[in-house]
Amino acid sequence: MREQEKAVLNFNQNNMNADRKRYYCLMLLDAVRYLFILLFLYAAFSKLYDFQKFKVQLGQSPILSDFTLLVALLVPGVEVLIAIGLAFRRSLLPALWASYGLMWMFIVYIIVILKFTDRPVCNCGGVLEQMSWDVHLLFNMGFVVLSWIGLGLGLHQEGRFWVWHSSRSRSVFVNTPTRHAEPRRHFDP
Repeated sequence: MREQEKAVLNFNQNNMNADRKRYYCLMLLDAVRYLFILLFLYAAFSKLYDFQKFKVQLGQSPILSDFTLLVALLVPGVEVLIAIGLAFRRSLLPALWASYGLMWMFIVYIIVILKFTDRPVCNCGGVLEQMSWDVHLLFNMGFVVLSWIGLGLGLHQEGRFWVWHSSRSRSVFVNTPTRHAEPRRHFDP
């Protein structure tokens, strides 16, 4: 086999490996997206389903009692907006950042409630309300880690990171495209 044919075969093998890696990254990114969509929609609709109970529980919180109605309307609304943002590729990164921020806000709220109140009240709604505070904190931290993973993969797919491709005697930087599940078009000199 000639040297040029070996270089072409090596380049094609590298492209197949890069496409396979990109496919698995997109699958993981989609899994993170769908988990957040499921979490936020479930939490928002369980709060809205029993809105009066949610509002009463917020009123029992010493931190949020002055802003009960405002928080009762904003939290489910923000959760639904973030879930909608996660559903579309174009708004994926801002929605992942918003997910990250909202989960940190929930973590800080849980820590403050546990530190400074005698009778903490969970106002998450649904099955999430049945968790102990320690489990709830770990659950939220797990979703923060998922948001880090999603942000890393999302930034990679947006082309903020560069992929190094070598071909023959020179190397070329190729920006990764953002389209889902499409094969990458490579520059072949």
